[in-house]
Formats: sequence, structure tokens, C-alpha cells
Amino acid sequence: MADSFYEWHQEGMERKPHRIQMKNQTLMIMAGVWDVWYKGDYAIKSFSIITTPSNDDMSIISPRMPLIFDTKEKQEKWLSDISLTEVLDMLTNVDNDLLDIYKVSDIVNSIKYNSMDLHTAI
Repeated sequence: MADSFYEWHQEGMERKPHRIQMKNQTLMIMAGVWDVWYKGDYAIKSFSIITTPSNDDMSIISPRMPLIFDTKEKQEKWLSDISLTEVLDMLTNVDNDLLDIYKVSDIVNSIKYNSMDLHTAI
């Protein structure tokens, strides 16, 4: 779950950052998988966000995007015991007109900078 994510779009010789959030300003629920492996007593925890080909909103800046669940029904389906066919259907049938996308400052490229102005549209 996140309020937004960043994606970079190639514009000429430069990569420009964009902030992506839900149009309705709700939290973004994204599909993921997780696992824990053990090496002796040491636990290795892993998590990955599942990506899918971009919907119409995202296709202007990236060929891929996180798989976003915009309804409780889709969230529950993902967490249920579904077939591979149903999983693949969820991965390839992504809704459009969900996202608000805008450019943000290049300062987002610095991990040293952590401020709300990273969300300011430019």
C-alpha cells in the first residue's frame, strides 16, 4: 500500500521523474508476492511488487506499471485461492483512467532529500 510511486520517462537525453497517484487520492493497493527462506537460524525475507503492461494512463511514460487493485473485490480475489488463468487475467486486464500523473523536481533523484516538496508538481 502506498500513496504514490515515482517513474522516470526518457525525454531526449534526460530522464524526468513523475509522481503517480490515484485520481481519487485513495491509497494505492498493489499486488505483491513474499516469501521467507531460512539459512540456519537466519531468515531471509523477500517481497516483490508485481508489474504488468501499462494501462493507457501510464503508457505515455513507461511500458510497465505495478498491478493496482482499485476495488476491494480485486484485492480479495488476489488474496484468494485462484487459478493461474485467473491470475493471468488479472495481470493483463488493467483498468484505465485511474491515475493522476505529473512531473516532479529532479531532486527526487537524491536519497539524501526527504521532504513533502518531492510531491510538488512542476
